[in-house]
Amino acid sequence: MVNKNCGVDTMKRLETLYSRKGVDQAFAIMWQPNPVIGAYAARYPEGETEYPDPEGRALFWKRVYEAYPAELEDDSMPSSYLIEFDQGLMPGLLGADVHMMRNPNNAWISSMTFPLGSHICDLPALVLDRDNIWFRRYVRQMELYRDIGAGVYGVSHLTSLSGLNAMMEFLGASNAYYALADEPESSLKFIYESVEFGRLLQDEFFSRVALTNGGTFGYSAQWSPGRIIAESVDAFHMTSVGMFRQFGRDPLAKMISYYDGAMMHIHSNGLHLLEDVCAISGVICIQLGDDVNAGFRIYERMDELDARRGDVPLIISIPLDVFARRLERRELHGNVLYMVSDAPDVAESNRIMEKVRAYRR
Repeated sequence: MVNKNCGVDTMKRLETLYSRKGVDQAFAIMWQPNPVIGAYAARYPEGETEYPDPEGRALFWKRVYEAYPAELEDDSMPSSYLIEFDQGLMPGLLGADVHMMRNPNNAWISSMTFPLGSHICDLPALVLDRDNIWFRRYVRQMELYRDIGAGVYGVSHLTSLSGLNAMMEFLGASNAYYALADEPESSLKFIYESVEFGRLLQDEFFSRVALTNGGTFGYSAQWSPGRIIAESVDAFHMTSVGMFRQFGRDPLAKMISYYDGAMMHIHSNGLHLLEDVCAISGVICIQLGDDVNAGFRIYERMDELDARRGDVPLIISIPLDVFARRLERRELHGNVLYMVSDAPDVAESNRIMEKVRAYRR
């Protein structure tokens, strides 16, 4: 890799975090502005776009990471996320019209689809067509990222679209929730079938993207030991814990059981699910995301969340001033990867990281 002694020291620290041995330690990413992404944001508007040239995207991310300061000594690892397939891949494989959306601030181009139907009986049979254009695009982009990014960046795992998340993409949110209430047996049958379909797509990733030092790159987790997938419970954020236990917990556990673990993410409006998600075997960490209209920031509730998560590592965003103050006062919670915004220049960030590496709560 481009930075930090080929990443070996960083991987050792991340292994400490995800093996839950860093209960009194802190870990941090010091976000630095990137001139390549800055130029992209100045050139391209936000909004709908076409599926991009995959070779051009692979080369773009190579330029991004070549421009990133090699001397930065934080806990980040360079990897590129296959964001073009985040939500649109699975429904696109089954006939949905895939739409691409550009976010110039981080240069991501994500995918979504319009619903294929309005009722559970409208859902298609989950059969993987390897000649489908979206499957061919998925495979080609993985291989291009792997080959063009070799020695510069890794390829991040793809968030699995399965379970109720898949139902929502196929039916729309309201119709998916109605289906759970009106057709619970048919819904659960589809949910489990979607887990097996999602497994096929994850296996394609691991068959083409080799582990690095025995681990998997992740867009949020950075790097973690083993074959690690990314999962979410987004569709359950607007439901009760009871509904998650009825329709989400066991299918999610089944999906994770096929691999060495999973990185999860939960948004502000899904924090009521935290204990149940933390209790699922194989969850190696949870990224807690701040929602714009939540009225609070995750870092403001760490005392409460610490009592609820057990020893499951968390990934949270935090402003520099708050992070620096808590670091000096030894008030940072352990087993947490802090994504520090507004980080200072590299020299000052490295001085802060010296204190982070020496930190013990």
